[in-house]
Amino acid sequence: MDGFKKRLILIISISLSIILILGGLFYYFYNDILKRVVKINSYRQEVVSRATILNRIQLLENEYTKSLAYFQKLREALPTETEMVGIEEILKNLADQNDLNLSFRFGLLNEKTEQEPKNYSFNLILSGEKNNILKWLDEFQALNYVIRIDQIELTQTGSEEYNAKILGRVYLR
Repeated sequence: MDGFKKRLILIISISLSIILILGGLFYYFYNDILKRVVKINSYRQEVVSRATILNRIQLLENEYTKSLAYFQKLREALPTETEMVGIEEILKNLADQNDLNLSFRFGLLNEKTEQEPKNYSFNLILSGEKNNILKWLDEFQALNYVIRIDQIELTQTGSEEYNAKILGRVYLR
């Protein structure tokens, strides 16, 4: 029986050793797998956040492309000081097209404030028939400039003749 006990103890100890080794290996691999799952989840979150950032960048690029046309219109609407020289010629051409006499003068250069961009004040006087003055005002309003009219004064000088005095501002870049 002594040999049987020794053999039984040997088998039990080998079995327990194998179970402990397998349990240790199971614990080690389980923890390793958990760590890798955590890394994979963090990588997935990073991929999702980067994909979101890429989508936002693409959206911004599309909006930028669309805005270029509007930006060009804004640049045209807000001329520089040197480009302002041409506005007088444009206004005179409009007046000539509508059989009107035009007297135009720039006023002061008003510096940029929190409420308004930099601008030139102006005054102009139109002389001619009332319908031609109204047509000129429609065409004046359609110009690609940002203009604020402060005052319009229309006076009759003859049976069909009128003078229109206009005070306003032309905004600059």
